[in-house]
Amino acid sequence: MGTFTFIEQARSMGIQITHSLDFVDNTAAEYSADRGSAHAPGMQELVRRRFDALDALGVFSAVERTLAPPFRPETSGESDSR
Repeated sequence: MGTFTFIEQARSMGIQITHSLDFVDNTAAEYSADRGSAHAPGMQELVRRRFDALDALGVFSAVERTLAPPFRPETSGESDSR
């Protein structure tokens, strides 16, 4: 569930959300979630809009990096071409 959908749903249930902890598993996602670190103009705009929207809702955001699981062909249904 996306951050903004989660906040909307929680508030509709009477639960006030004040903080969001976002987990990302790649550099592009980390840049889009971490204000000020994006280099591409489009990504900068995305970051600005996201944080402006969170600020308008009174929600503080923190980002944590997590490792993506290793690719394992035997569990993905794809064949190993080695």
